[in-house]
Amino acid sequence: MRFILLCSVILVLCSCSAEKNDNLSSQESDVIQLSTSESHTSIPPESDFFNIGALPKSNKIQSLENIAKILFTEFDDMQVTNMFAIDIGNKGMYLNPKRGTEGIVDYDYALSDEDVKEVRSIIGYIPLDQWSGYENADLKGEGGYSWYLDIQYLDGTVKTFSGNGRSSEKKKAQPEGYSKLVEDLTVFMQSKK
Repeated sequence: MRFILLCSVILVLCSCSAEKNDNLSSQESDVIQLSTSESHTSIPPESDFFNIGALPKSNKIQSLENIAKILFTEFDDMQVTNMFAIDIGNKGMYLNPKRGTEGIVDYDYALSDEDVKEVRSIIGYIPLDQWSGYENADLKGEGGYSWYLDIQYLDGTVKTFSGNGRSSEKKKAQPEGYSKLVEDLTVFMQSKK
C-alpha cells in the first residue's frame, strides 16, 4: 500500500514539474521574441553610445544620409572639455552628456527633421576625407590633449577620427575644419537648451 501511495505521489510531482517546465519554456520563448523585436526599434547594433568604439570599423566615409550616431569627445589635461552625443537615427540628443552615461539615460532633447538636416549639414561642411588617417608624427604618443569623433553608420559600422598632442599645442593636433565643427555643434546644442 505504501508503495502504491509513494508511486502516486511521485507521478503527481513529475507531472506538475513537467507542466511547470512547459510554462517556463513558453515564457522564455516569449521573452526571447520580445527582446528580438525590441532590438529592431533602435539603429543597429548599438542603441547607446557606450560601446560605439567596439563596433566593426568602416573602411570608408559614407554619405551623410547613412549617419546614425555622432559621438565627439575632447579631453584637455584629463578633463572632458567638449562632448556631443547625437543619435540621428533615433532622433535624440544629450544636452549635457556625461562620459559613460550616454545611452544609459534617456535623451534630453528630441530631434526634429529640421534638426537632423542641420546636424548633417554641420558634418557635411567638414572635410572628413582629409581627417581619415590623420596623424601628426611630431605629437604622436604625447599626452595632455586628445579628441575623438566616432560616426556610426546605419549598417552598424563606425568610422573613428582622432588626434592628440600637448595641451599647449592643441592646434597642431586639430585637422582642417576642426574648430568649425566644435563651434557649430556647440551653437546647435546651446540653441536647444
